[in-house]
Amino acid sequence: MNRSAALVEEVVARYGANPYGFIGYGAHGSMSLPSAQEAVLKALGRVKSGFRVQYLILFAPPDSLHTLLESLRGVDIDIYLGRESSAESADLFARYGIVRFYKICEFER
Repeated sequence: MNRSAALVEEVVARYGANPYGFIGYGAHGSMSLPSAQEAVLKALGRVKSGFRVQYLILFAPPDSLHTLLESLRGVDIDIYLGRESSAESADLFARYGIVRFYKICEFER
């Protein structure tokens, strides 16, 4: 198993069963995870309905999603970026949560 897949599996094993959290992967989803956009939209729907969202974890989200994260203030957001991501991507997402950059991983092609 490659490092990227191992990291994703570890995060899903740790946080995947929590009903107050959402995990998304890339532009199209992967490894039985919804896309990052689907995860963000589900979290936004819960927040707008008055329900609690504890965390949002995104692997290699498209840069265009950063504008949606503004509405999720108060939610713990972890963003995992790999070597395919640019410094500009990290800067875009850094104002909304914790950005974790893994230069030895590649999450999406």
